[in-house]
Amino acid sequence: MLAVFFTHEGPTRPENQDALLLGGEVYTRTDAPMCLEFDDIGVFVVADGVGGYQGGEIASQTVLRSFASYDINDDEEPLLAVRRLCREASEEIAAMAEDDSDLVNMSSTIAGVVIGLNNIAVFNCGDCRVYRFIKPYLTKLTHDHSAVQLLFDNGLIEESEMRTHPRKNVIMSGVGRNDGETDIFYRRLPFITPLKLFLCSDGVWESLDLERLEEILCLPTIQAGEILAQELFDQGAQDNVSFIILDIA
Repeated sequence: MLAVFFTHEGPTRPENQDALLLGGEVYTRTDAPMCLEFDDIGVFVVADGVGGYQGGEIASQTVLRSFASYDINDDEEPLLAVRRLCREASEEIAAMAEDDSDLVNMSSTIAGVVIGLNNIAVFNCGDCRVYRFIKPYLTKLTHDHSAVQLLFDNGLIEESEMRTHPRKNVIMSGVGRNDGETDIFYRRLPFITPLKLFLCSDGVWESLDLERLEEILCLPTIQAGEILAQELFDQGAQDNVSFIILDIA
């Protein structure tokens, strides 16, 4: 499996509250897209922290450290594992907030995949996303927990309007939120190759429309990652930008 990934504060933000998990390692910033080879099983997650500079950064890394402990070879059902890991991260975030009032509002949105031998578990909480790419089309596999998703689900806006709507930043669920149970979207897919998956934070899908993302992902994977990172800067992304392209032959 080839993974091309990038996480950066972007051209307009002073710090990066996003983070990525690949191969059990947490990445908090990359100066340029990185390319690594992995076995065809594993856990891959993008996290977008909420709660100010320090809080958002701590929240996203806390969640990913929790997921880094997941043993893909364990017999635990992936859905139960995802729920457990989110709960454990939420408890850790709550404990830190008790000790430091500056962290009381921190949480993190996430999206990820657990790739096993026979199937793939796809999950998200908040507005980070997972897509499947079958040339030349991207299909969104996750379901946002956001105000604009509710507007779209109720037929009040078009899907293309979600990325520019005034309420696009209103999030309904996040790991570590202190206002209730974490809402997790989850689905399973058969593991059929070849397969290309695209994980990203909201800073990516809000910056470039679907058609442009599809055009970029039609390119060879390494080139696609390089062009995507550059274009996010050229377009003046208004948020942190993070993505993972997984190409399984």
